[in-house]
Amino acid sequence: MSDGAPTTGGFLQPSAIGRGTLVGVALVVPLGLLQGLAPAGSGVVWLLLGLILVAMGVAGRTAALAAAANPLSNGALAAAGTFAVVQSANIVLRIARGDDIAWVGIPLILGVCTSCGAIGAWLTMWRQAARGDSIGDAP
Repeated sequence: MSDGAPTTGGFLQPSAIGRGTLVGVALVVPLGLLQGLAPAGSGVVWLLLGLILVAMGVAGRTAALAAAANPLSNGALAAAGTFAVVQSANIVLRIARGDDIAWVGIPLILGVCTSCGAIGAWLTMWRQAARGDSIGDAP
């Protein structure tokens, strides 16, 4: 039964999450490859790690802009999706090379990445509120 109010979709919007995940993967993969080429323990590794976390925030921002409702949840899940795609490929490559995998660190890094996505979505909401726009109005 509809009362004539516009519908904004469900709690989670797969198209918004997918869009954010694609943007995140497009940013994180090259940064991760560069990080793998950098000398271990160098400042470049830490700089690239910071850029990867910013890319997770951009994934969250992209999902928040595409979501008509619940931008924080959609942004956090876009960053989690980015992490899942990139980490899955990394695990497969490490197994193929015979390298060890730090399984304990994966949930911790997932939490950090998801938090960065939520922060990116929150900053988007904050900026749009300051401008008087609502989520979903941006191009």
